[in-house]
Amino acid sequence: MDQTQPLRVWRMIGLVIMATLIFWGCSYYFIKWTANSYEQEAVAATSEATIHASKSVGNMIQGGLDSLDGIADSISEINYMDWDKTKKYLHHFDKKYNFIRISINSPDGKAYASDGTMFDVSDEVGFQKALQGISSISDPFLDKISNKEIITINSPLKFKGEVKGALSASRYTQDLYDALAVSFFKGHGYSQIIDQKGQVIIQSKNLEEDKSIDNIFESISIDSRNKKQLQIFKENITAKKSGVGIFWINGDSKMVGYSGIQGVEDWYILSVIPKDVIMAKASQMSQATFLLCVIMFVLLLIIFVNILLNKSKIRKQMERIAFEDELTHLSRTNKFVKDAQYLLKEKPNTKFAVLQFDIEQFKYINEIVGFHEGNSILIQVANSLTANTLDEDVIGRLGGDRFILFTSYDNKAELIIRIQVLTEQMSDYTFGNEEGFRLVINCGIYCIDDRQSDILTCIDRAGIACKSIKGGYKSSCTFFDEQLLLQIHEEQDIVRKMDAAMTNGEFIVYLQPKMDLRVNSFHGAEALVRWNDPQKGLISPAVFIPIFERNRFIVKLDLMVFKSVCIMLSKWIQEGIQPLPISVNISLITLYHNDFLLHLTNIINRYQVPARLIELELTESIVFQNLEFVRDILLELKRKGFSIAIDDFGTGYSSLNVLQYFPADVIKLDRAFLMSKSNDETGKIVIASMVKLARDLNMKVVAEGVETEAQIDFLKQIDCEIAQGYYFAKPMPVVEYESLIKST
Repeated sequence: MDQTQPLRVWRMIGLVIMATLIFWGCSYYFIKWTANSYEQEAVAATSEATIHASKSVGNMIQGGLDSLDGIADSISEINYMDWDKTKKYLHHFDKKYNFIRISINSPDGKAYASDGTMFDVSDEVGFQKALQGISSISDPFLDKISNKEIITINSPLKFKGEVKGALSASRYTQDLYDALAVSFFKGHGYSQIIDQKGQVIIQSKNLEEDKSIDNIFESISIDSRNKKQLQIFKENITAKKSGVGIFWINGDSKMVGYSGIQGVEDWYILSVIPKDVIMAKASQMSQATFLLCVIMFVLLLIIFVNILLNKSKIRKQMERIAFEDELTHLSRTNKFVKDAQYLLKEKPNTKFAVLQFDIEQFKYINEIVGFHEGNSILIQVANSLTANTLDEDVIGRLGGDRFILFTSYDNKAELIIRIQVLTEQMSDYTFGNEEGFRLVINCGIYCIDDRQSDILTCIDRAGIACKSIKGGYKSSCTFFDEQLLLQIHEEQDIVRKMDAAMTNGEFIVYLQPKMDLRVNSFHGAEALVRWNDPQKGLISPAVFIPIFERNRFIVKLDLMVFKSVCIMLSKWIQEGIQPLPISVNISLITLYHNDFLLHLTNIINRYQVPARLIELELTESIVFQNLEFVRDILLELKRKGFSIAIDDFGTGYSSLNVLQYFPADVIKLDRAFLMSKSNDETGKIVIASMVKLARDLNMKVVAEGVETEAQIDFLKQIDCEIAQGYYFAKPMPVVEYESLIKST
C-alpha cells in the first residue's frame, strides 16, 4: 500500500474544504452584495414612483388652480352681477374642466353655484384665504348636496385689481384616488397623501394598505428602531425635501418614499412598499445560491453569470430611459452633451456648430389642435430633422418644442443653405389626409471657436440666438454674437417694466388721419400705440411690440388700445360728434387667444359703440398663415359688424389668387411697396392692377406712407380712394385729432 495515498487523500480533503470555505465565503459576500444592490435599486424605484405620483397629483391640482384663476380673471372682465349670464358662463367651465360646480362667493360667505344651488361658505378656510388674495385647495370633506366626498379649489375674485369675493370649484375626491392609482412593484406598493403633521388625508384603494393608520408619524414612532430615521423623515417633510426611508410599521419592515406636492403647501405624497416584497428577488437568489453550492460550483457560476447579464440588461434599459427622449426617441441633453464632446475630441480639425430649433407659437398651435396632435407635430419635426442631417450629426430634444443639432460645417454660407433646406422640410405638416399648414421654424446658431467650450454653454448661446428672432411669420435663422447678450438685457428691462407701464398709463394711443382722395376730406384714422417711459422717453413700437408678441403681453396691449378707441368713440357720440371709423391693429397672438371674440364683444357692448365704426387691421402675414383658421375668425368678426383690413399688403406674402378667399373690406398698400413700385412704369402698372383687382372684389384700397405730391397725383390717377402718411399728418395725440375733426 502506498503510504503517500492517505496524505494525498487528506490533502485533497483539505483542498476541498478550503475550496468549499472560499466558495462559501464568496457566496456569502455575493449574496450580501446582491441584497444591497437590489435594495439600492428599490430605493431609486420608490423615489421615482413617489415623484411620479407627486407630479401626477400636483399637475392635476395646479391645473385646477390655474384653470380657476383663469376663470376668475375672465369673470373680472364681464358684468358678473348679471347672475343668469354668469351662471351659464360658469356652467360652460364645469364641463370644460370637469368640475362638479363653480360658485361665486360674496364677501359675507354666500355661495351662488353654477348648478343653481346656494349655500354658506363663510367658515371654510379656503374661502377666507381667497378673500386675502390667496388661491388654495381644501382638505376632503363630505358634500352636503351630492353626499359624496369632494375637495374645493378656491381663488380670489378681483374687479379692477380689488378682491370682491371668491370663486370656488368642487371636484370629486375620486380624481385624487385615480391620480394615486399608479401601480408599482406588481401592485404591492401604494401611495397616499399626508399633511405636514403626518395626518393621512387621502388613502389609496390598494388592498395592501393598512386602513387603520390615521397618522404615519405616530405609527412609525411606536417601534423604537425607527427613532433616528423618523427624525430625518420629519425634518425632510418640514424642509419640503424628497427622500426614502425604511421603517418598522406594525411589525413589518417597509420602504417609505415621500415628496411634496406642487401647488399645495401642506400636502405630501407617501409611497409605501413592504420590504419583503422588495427583497423577495434577493431572497430567492440567496436560496438558489445555497442549493447550487450543495450541487456544484459550476452551476452556481452559470447562475452568477446570468445575474450579471440581467443586471447589464437592466442598466441598459435605465440608460435608455435616462438618455432617450420618450416621445421623439432623440437624445436627451446629457446624452447630446456626451456625444458632442466626443466628436469635438475625436475631430480636432473639423469645424462644429450647435443649432437650436423651435416652433414659432407652438403653445398656441397646441391649444388649437390639441395636445395629441401637438405631439404628432413634434414627432414629425423630429423625423424630418433626423432624415435630413448627416450621419455623424448629434440630434437631441431639450424639451417642449426645442430641438438641438451638433453638426460639422465648412463655412457659414454653406451652413445657412443647409439650415434653410432643413427648416423647409421641418415646416411642412399635414393632419392625416387633410390639408396641412406651414410651421414657422426658428434656428439659432452658435459656431464653436474654442475646442474647450462647454457644450451646455454652446446650447444656451444658440438658444439666445434662436430667441432673438422669435415673433416672425417666416422660418429664419441667425448666428449668436455678443450683441445679442446686450439685446437680451434690454428685452429683460422692457419685460420688467411692462406691467407697471400698463398700470401707470404709460402706453398712449395716437391717431394718424386718413384722407379720402376723391373729396379731399378726412376718412377716419388709424390707432397707434406709443410708450412714454419716464426714464427713456418715447420707446419705438418696433422695439417693444416684437417682445410683447413673444411673451403674450401683446394681448393686453391690443385690448387696451381697442378699449381706448371705444371710449373715444363713445365720448364723441355722446357729444353729438359724428365719428369717423378708427382702425385698430390686431396681432396674431391676440387672434389666437381663446376669449378674443368675447372680449371685443363685451367692450363694444359696454361702451355702446357700433362695430361698423371700428376697422380691425391684420397684417397680410397673419392672413395668409393657417388659412382656414384665420378665415373662420374673420367671418365671425364680419358677422359682428366689424370691418376687416389687410395691413402691409405687398410685403412679400401676397397672393392675389387667394385674396378673394378672405372676407376683407380693405387692403392697405405697404409704404415700402409704394415707394419701390411707384418710381418706374412697370411698378406703376403693378400697383394700378392691384387697385383695380381690389375694387373689382369690392375692397377699398388705402395707400400708406404717402409723403409726396407726386405720389398723390399717381394714386388719384389709378383711382386709389384713401391715403395715409406724413404728407397729410403725422400720428398725433387724441386731443389734437379731436380738434382737427371738430374744425373740419
